[in-house]
Amino acid sequence: MPDFDEVTSCAICESRFRQTVEATYLLLNKFVQAFSVSGFRGGLNYYRNLDRNREVQAAFEGLLIEVPALYLVGERDTGLAIPGMHEIIGAMPQIVPSLRASRVVPRAGHWLQQEAPDFVNSALIEFLREL
Repeated sequence: MPDFDEVTSCAICESRFRQTVEATYLLLNKFVQAFSVSGFRGGLNYYRNLDRNREVQAAFEGLLIEVPALYLVGERDTGLAIPGMHEIIGAMPQIVPSLRASRVVPRAGHWLQQEAPDFVNSALIEFLREL
């Protein structure tokens, strides 16, 4: 088994690390450029309007979601820490009777399509093929 110095000086490891850092920087730069044009008002307004959304959505209480559905959540999504969230997810088949699958995406947080695009694409294609 290689010692720590051998692993950390590994050229392949260093190359992969550099590629990851560069890709992260490029993605962050794209977000900065986009929000420099549009601002971030829309993203903030969603959270500013949560109470009003709850009021408006009260009209849908008790209704079932009857279209085929797929639920994906990242294992690191901070939304899972909301009290009662695991119970809500567990009860999902009662309110979404056509729920085809509920899957946890390993090593991903809230932005699944960006953090685990291969997993998300594969899950979507599998879901769509079954329709």
